[in-house]
Amino acid sequence: MITTPTLMRFAASLSRRRNPVLVPVLNSAPALRKLNKLIVKIRELKVLAIENTESLSILRHEISLQSSILQQLHNNQKLRYSNSSSVKVVSPISQTTAYESILNTPAEQFTDQIISELAGLRIFSNPLVSLINPSAKVYVLSTEQAANDFLTTILSLCSNEDGDSAIKVLGLDVEYWMSKPATIQIAFSANIVAIFQVYSICSGPDRPRDPSTLPEYRNLPAALKFLLESNIFLKSGAGIVGDCNSLQRFLKINTVNLVDCQQLANTIKIGAQSLVSLYYSFVDQTIPFKKVSKDPTGFSWESPELTSAAIEYAANDALASLLVYRAMNNVNYPRKHKEQQQEQQKQSKNNFESNPSVEWIEERKNWALFKKTKEIVSIKRENARLSPSNAFGKQQLANFTDHRHSPGDAFELIPQGFSESPLPTLKSTTEKSLFTK
Repeated sequence: MITTPTLMRFAASLSRRRNPVLVPVLNSAPALRKLNKLIVKIRELKVLAIENTESLSILRHEISLQSSILQQLHNNQKLRYSNSSSVKVVSPISQTTAYESILNTPAEQFTDQIISELAGLRIFSNPLVSLINPSAKVYVLSTEQAANDFLTTILSLCSNEDGDSAIKVLGLDVEYWMSKPATIQIAFSANIVAIFQVYSICSGPDRPRDPSTLPEYRNLPAALKFLLESNIFLKSGAGIVGDCNSLQRFLKINTVNLVDCQQLANTIKIGAQSLVSLYYSFVDQTIPFKKVSKDPTGFSWESPELTSAAIEYAANDALASLLVYRAMNNVNYPRKHKEQQQEQQKQSKNNFESNPSVEWIEERKNWALFKKTKEIVSIKRENARLSPSNAFGKQQLANFTDHRHSPGDAFELIPQGFSESPLPTLKSTTEKSLFTK
């Protein structure tokens, strides 16, 4: 008999691997007993998502019949759905080939050269942080000169003679201190992430500590401002529009060419909305994302020296923003099906308008009556039952006349039992206790 804790430990052991993880959804003891007979076959599967516990028996039959499906799953081949309608065999974007495709783009080909050139400028990465991509390097830049040198090096190495850059998409995220931008983190590739401490750059011992006072944005690195305001590079992130509005308000940076992954997920009808859920849905389920949690008081983003936990937290957000966009861009969504569905809806609407039903005609008449009556009497100040949607409302509205030019007749609209006497005033007990002896 396999118990739930045993099965969860088995799933946890799979989640530590680079392969996709077994995701069991079990809510009853009969389902566990059925799964006991299938555990040998389930170990051969790479990904298994069971929507309904009652479908375990169907899965048992499918496993015995469809050996070809098992062989394809064992070889890590992409398989979207099995022949069973109630059991889905899911192949997420985190499979080995798909995961490597978003980690190996033309932007990653310059990693070694970039690291070497930056080392010659005495700009080194932080070795104390571990990111969702173990091979990624994080650079923390706290001076204007270091930021300009860093950006100039990357942009010059990744661009050819025609001005075309190998870096097309940037992962962008912003952290705040007292509602003002404190750090701007950018993922240039899956291997290079930079954290620009704009608060430390724009404020120092001889300047006000608040970068929004005085034109301190003039001290921003010119290369950083050019990068964010350039149309050449696409900037992706979660909630990136709000971040860029803050950059415009406080630092006068007009960031353009934005893609919000949350809005993109909403457009393609995906339930995942947060950056964490999008990362697990599209990139990789096996590597923990937000394993560094904020302190109860949060990180000190205004500090000239960030902690390792803060660096890891900020860099992972920018890197995940880049990888999520790459993964979402690689998925072939059923756009043709959407276009067909929109065309069918449009055709249905045209057919309905050309041959309207009796109910639709009646509703249009009611609406016309309502608009005509509203010009005579303010419906909002009358009885709520006076609505054109019921017979009583139609009868009352039809009997209404314009009383605006006959003030004497307007008293007929006053309901019975209406009184203009003011409400009794109650004296405060506190006032009585203060002034009585």
